[in-house]
Amino acid sequence: GIARRAERRAVYAGTDLRNDRTRALGITYRDLNDSLRDMAESLITVGEVKPVLRPGYSLNKD
Repeated sequence: GIARRAERRAVYAGTDLRNDRTRALGITYRDLNDSLRDMAESLITVGEVKPVLRPGYSLNKD
């Protein structure tokens, strides 16, 4: 609730989030959509998740 949000804000209020440090190291980030898709595909592949498909859709089996 509201109290938890206030706690989280208090934690992050004392941080210094700076992208220049990661750029200096040459770190690049993947697109979030690509990461989420790859994670879901990985979970399906190892059998940890059974997908629920909408009518008319099927799994691509390579």
